[in-house]
Amino acid sequence: RYLIITTGIADKLSQLGKINEALGFSHEALKWGKQYAISPANISVIYKDLINTYVLNNQLDSAEKYVNIATPDSLEINLQDFSNVVTTRQAKARYFTMLGKYEIADSIIRSCYPVIEKFSIPTFSFSGIIFPWYYHAIIKVKQNKHAEALSLLEKGIPKVIHSRQASLLMLKLKAEICSELKLY
Repeated sequence: RYLIITTGIADKLSQLGKINEALGFSHEALKWGKQYAISPANISVIYKDLINTYVLNNQLDSAEKYVNIATPDSLEINLQDFSNVVTTRQAKARYFTMLGKYEIADSIIRSCYPVIEKFSIPTFSFSGIIFPWYYHAIIKVKQNKHAEALSLLEKGIPKVIHSRQASLLMLKLKAEICSELKLY
C-alpha cells in the first residue's frame, strides 16, 4: 500500500508541476522498494513516474537514466506486472517522442498492443492508465501522419471511456487534429 500511495502522490504532484516534491516522493518510494526487495516490475512503476516527471518538465537528460534502467521485458511476470511493463513502455515512448526519435518511440508503443490484447489488461491499473493509442497518436502527429493518428484515437477512445482524464486527453488531441486538417 505504501508504494501505491507514494507513487500516486508523486504522479499527482508531477501533473501539478511540483517537480521537486514529486521527485522526493518517487525517490522515497524507490528507496523503500529496494529496501523491501519488491519485484523489479513494481520498481518499474517508480521508474515510470520518474521518467514522466522529468519528461513533463523537459528534463530529458535526467529522464534518460531511468529509461535505461526501467524493467526489462524478459522478466517472468504476472498479470499485474504486465500492466507495469505497458505503462513503463508508454513512458519510454513519451521520452523518445520528446527527443524526436519517432521510429524508436513507435516501436516501443507498438509493443504494448499485443500485451494488452493477450492478457486483457484493463485501462486502469495500479501502475497508471493504460492508453498507448494516445501516445501512438502523438507520435503519428509528429510524423505528419494525421489519418493514422485519428484512426488510433478512434480505436482507443472507446477503450478508455471510463477514464475521464484519458478520454479528455484523447478527445482533445482528436479535436486538434481535426481542426488542423479543417475537418470540422
